[in-house]
Amino acid sequence: MPCTCCHNTARSSAGLLTDRFVTASAAVSNKLAYVDPSTDHAIIKVDNTTTVPYNDKRNTVRINTLDKFSVGSVWVADMVYV
Repeated sequence: MPCTCCHNTARSSAGLLTDRFVTASAAVSNKLAYVDPSTDHAIIKVDNTTTVPYNDKRNTVRINTLDKFSVGSVWVADMVYV
């Protein structure tokens, strides 16, 4: 499944831009997307370590695909924290 992960765009929440989606390399270098070596868990998260100035955007990762899935498709995810 080809992934077009980590766009450098912003998400709107009730008309307010709240997140800045970063590139794949920025996500890795800022520890927003990585594999935890002690647990082998894939970690995908929002930046929760820096202070974001008023009216700025918080860095995060978005994963999406150009693949299409038919109605009735089943998605399975094994998540530790959501």
